[in-house]
Amino acid sequence: MKELTNGNKNLLGRVEKLETFEKESLVHFDDIDEQLRNLKSQIAQLLAGMKPSSGEGPDMSGFFKQLSELSELVNTKSSKDDLAKLRLELMEYTDKGDAGLKKQFEGSIEGLRFEIERNRATIETHISGDFKDLVQRVTVLEKRLQQLIAEMSGRRNEAPAPVFDDSELKRLADLLARLQNDHNNLTNQVNDGFS
Repeated sequence: MKELTNGNKNLLGRVEKLETFEKESLVHFDDIDEQLRNLKSQIAQLLAGMKPSSGEGPDMSGFFKQLSELSELVNTKSSKDDLAKLRLELMEYTDKGDAGLKKQFEGSIEGLRFEIERNRATIETHISGDFKDLVQRVTVLEKRLQQLIAEMSGRRNEAPAPVFDDSELKRLADLLARLQNDHNNLTNQVNDGFS
């Protein structure tokens, strides 16, 4: 994700630099156009003011040489059509970059969705296994409790009731309380597993 952000910033920076260059070029071309207009005006004034003389006249060869150099300079600079082509090319480049970034984002999102689904399946498998283990433990405890109840009721039905001292009765009451407590804890864990 960081690479996409950095790539986007890099692309944006490059486009901004090109737009700045384009604006500066337009200003420069406007300056050149203004210089050409001024030069043409000066040429027209000079030609209008020149009168043929019998002697030496002004050195027009130097003037025409400077004029041809300026003309070559203007021809070597990009025209507004070239700038329009550059603008279109830049737009195509940014559109291509945007499409590439969009494709990368979509790929990243799909990868994240896959990982989420895989993790969800793993968690559900573990929850299911833990729940089965809890059900088995509760079943074992319920059987043990039933056995203890059966043993206790079987002892009551015997002809002579055995005499228990208080310590044995206290031990059995503690055991029964612990079993009930374990049973309640497991029931709560099972219920928490469902919610």
